[in-house]
Amino acid sequence: KRTLNLCLELVMELNDQEGKLYCDYLLAKIYILEKNYRFAKEIFDDIFKKENILLPEYLNIVNEYLTLLIQMNLFSQATKVIQKYEKHFAKSDIFLRKDFYKNILKVSIYKNQNLKTELEQVLEMIDLLEQEIQDNNEEILNEAADDEKKEEVSVNLRQSIFQIER
Repeated sequence: KRTLNLCLELVMELNDQEGKLYCDYLLAKIYILEKNYRFAKEIFDDIFKKENILLPEYLNIVNEYLTLLIQMNLFSQATKVIQKYEKHFAKSDIFLRKDFYKNILKVSIYKNQNLKTELEQVLEMIDLLEQEIQDNNEEILNEAADDEKKEEVSVNLRQSIFQIER
């Protein structure tokens, strides 16, 4: 926090609005990690008051804010944020869009108590599937790295044999 405050002082000195936005975002993330949701929400509220519409590269902040609002059971406020940024997410990165749609689903689940149990199970299944996909991707990357190492050893071995034969 101390380092972040020093950065914030420098950013303010330089009048760097983008830097201030990022420092505020990091401070909110720290508060979330400390489970101090009220202060994190105040910081996010300030960010969203200053930035009428955030630039597309900051849509991840919208997802973080929605996640916080959901944790705090502030579903009507989350719905307003969803409505405000929905069009921007339609054109965004697929991973940002996926997280945004999951937040929409979570808000719907918690607002509609009748379907809550059933939809929570579906959401849990989606989370498990995402973890499985991530594990598969990591496994594929590890296999590719192993194949590269085997190929490198094979090349070195062929070169050594070639040099010995000469």
